[in-house]
Amino acid sequence: MALNANAYSKGGQGLVYQQKEPPELPIGSTFGECWKVTRLIGSGGFGNVYEVMDSNQDGKKSSLKVTYDVENSMLAEVRILKKLERSSHACKVYSWGQIGSLKFIAMTLLGSDLAVLKRLTPENKFSLSTTLRVGCQMIEAIRDVHEIGYIHRDIKPENFAIGYQCNLVRTIYILDFGLARRYRSRLGHVRRPRPCPGFNGTMRYASMYAHCSMEQGRRDDLIAMFYSFLEMYLGSLPWDAYEDDHLTCMTVKKSSILEKLLTNAPKAFLKIRSYLDSLQYADKPDYAWLTLQLTLVMKQHGYKFDDVYDWEISMQTALARLAL
Repeated sequence: MALNANAYSKGGQGLVYQQKEPPELPIGSTFGECWKVTRLIGSGGFGNVYEVMDSNQDGKKSSLKVTYDVENSMLAEVRILKKLERSSHACKVYSWGQIGSLKFIAMTLLGSDLAVLKRLTPENKFSLSTTLRVGCQMIEAIRDVHEIGYIHRDIKPENFAIGYQCNLVRTIYILDFGLARRYRSRLGHVRRPRPCPGFNGTMRYASMYAHCSMEQGRRDDLIAMFYSFLEMYLGSLPWDAYEDDHLTCMTVKKSSILEKLLTNAPKAFLKIRSYLDSLQYADKPDYAWLTLQLTLVMKQHGYKFDDVYDWEISMQTALARLAL
């Protein structure tokens, strides 16, 4: 679960997470004037996400995110997505607003997220070819977010998904900007780091700086991307069992166990880790260099960007079974 330092308050038993039950829309009901609810896609502390059909657009399918949103984070998400309209890795916003006490966004309907797609593979991990190409797209998506002046602060496989339409299943989209924050002022300067803003993100993928409640910058999104990347390649991370324990999770991340696990992996992986560890809070990452390291590995192994992705094989297998 993603944690936001601002969502906590002190209680008699320490820190208590405050959240309101997400609003439920009955399947088959109509929300607003045109959206017929067809199924629940996902649920969380932020609210619920539904697949809907737009009666004003000949039944066009969209996703509808509905929440009480007492902190107005949904409006912030709309602003970010609007700024990302030119990115091929961001959803398009069709409509947003408020009906009664519920706030909503209607946007591009996506397919499964990377965590789900990984679980569908026989060994619960992606092939090297798929991992490398997914990594390139994740870097591009994160770069696009950074270029509009924001950091995501909750990079993880669950927050990247493939397109829903058949011609978009090879495209990776970045989603869920509930913890996003401007790192750049309106004048274009990197904002001065706050002394102790608290933890934001998901512990399994968090950087050491995030663990220490330090201000996150562009480097932290990429460190979280790197951990996500390794999980897709290895199948799991060595600190998975300790993701609810900050101290132990940090200790394992600082140990040499990851280097041992990557002994037989492409040398570029540890090279990337070393580069990310060298970045300071205000540094602008070299996204092109990061992508180049992955494409060089692809070249060494003879992989191409138009090769079949692992989930396309799973889809083809499922269709073949249905045809029997």
